[in-house]
Amino acid sequence: MKILLVDDSMTIRRALRNALNRVILDRDVEYIEADNGQEALETVQTNDDIDLVMLDINMPIMRGDQFLDKLRSEPALNKVKVIVVTTEAEKNSVKNIIKKGVNGYVIKPFQIENIRKSILPILQRM
Repeated sequence: MKILLVDDSMTIRRALRNALNRVILDRDVEYIEADNGQEALETVQTNDDIDLVMLDINMPIMRGDQFLDKLRSEPALNKVKVIVVTTEAEKNSVKNIIKKGVNGYVIKPFQIENIRKSILPILQRM
């Protein structure tokens, strides 16, 4: 399984990796990291075997919602699962991001149980 961690904070990417390692025990996981949506888009476009993107919304260069728009507009990339992990908790913002086709939504600061609840349905379908 290949997971792309997209957040402008190295600390958050490390925390996500640690949380995922505690949740995904029975699979080999390869992690790739990106600092912003533009880097993430380039990574997904050049790696056709990414299974899951853990995505922040508030980032420089290209925001996570902009990344989602571009990802979902490319038919070849539509299969990629996306879980948003963000501080965006305002009801309308959450609704708008979910409408873009995400597979899960976790509010920071996150608990491992929230990560588990978001990722288990995806793992079960893989």
